Amino acid sequence: MRQVNGILLSPAEAELAAKLARIAVSRLELVYGTVPGEVLRLRDQLAAASARGSASAQVSIERGSAEAAATVVVAGSPREMTAQAAAAHLGSITARAVRSMCEAGVLIARKQDGRWQIEEWSVAALAARRKGA
Repeated sequence: MRQVNGILLSPAEAELAAKLARIAVSRLELVYGTVPGEVLRLRDQLAAASARGSASAQVSIERGSAEAAATVVVAGSPREMTAQAAAAHLGSITARAVRSMCEAGVLIARKQDGRWQIEEWSVAALAARRKGA
């Protein structure tokens, strides 16, 4: 079974993560003479996230497969969607399941007037992880 873990980085944390990724790539090149493609992609995604400055980044890492994968999603202007809209975007999932994901913290959302308002970028990140699953 595949496990997906994620973390939301502030702009300062995204910048630090990008610096650490650059250092890691340099060290891997120095020691081994090569760098795995997924490490280079993660470095590039973190660099792009930190370059935006005022944006936050959500980093999601999939575990449990032979091939490591990571996704960085940059949150620009906060746009929200309903559970029904998120379910439609994700496909093959009900609004009830989306609400459960909100309650469990799988999706970044807030409850307003008894309804979930879900961050659009969080749904996009989940869709990307599900597509890679």
